[in-house]
Amino acid sequence: MYRTASAPRDCLPYVVRRSVSMPLAVVVSAPPQSLQQRLRTLPWAWLFGGVAAGLLFAGWAGFLIAHRLSPRGQLSDAVRRHQFIVAYQPIVDLATRRCVGAEALVRWKYHDRIVRPDHFIPLAEHRGLI
Repeated sequence: MYRTASAPRDCLPYVVRRSVSMPLAVVVSAPPQSLQQRLRTLPWAWLFGGVAAGLLFAGWAGFLIAHRLSPRGQLSDAVRRHQFIVAYQPIVDLATRRCVGAEALVRWKYHDRIVRPDHFIPLAEHRGLI
C-alpha cells in the first residue's frame, strides 16, 4: 500500500512510500521550484531529443538509400550478389566459315534485363572491381 502525505505551505513537499512486504518506507522530497522547473523543461527535453534522434536516423537512412541507389552502390551490390554472367561470342574464320574459337564477354543481369557493358565496365575499372 502506498501513501502520499501532503506538507504544510512552509515545508517542502514530500512523498512516503511504504513497502507492502517489508517494514520499510522511503521518503522523497524536492524543493518546489526545482520540481516545477523540471516539469516545465522535461517535455521540451524529450521533444528536442526526439527531433534530434529522428533527424539523425533520417540522415543515416537517406545516406544508405542514396548510396545503394547510386550506380557505384548498385555495381558493388551486383558483385556481392553474383549478378554477372558470361556470354560467349564465336570467332569465325571467314575464309572457311568455321568457328575457330570464342570470346568470353561479361554481362550484368539486373532485374531480368542486361546492362550494356559500356555502362558498367568504366565504372567497375574506376572502382577497382575488375
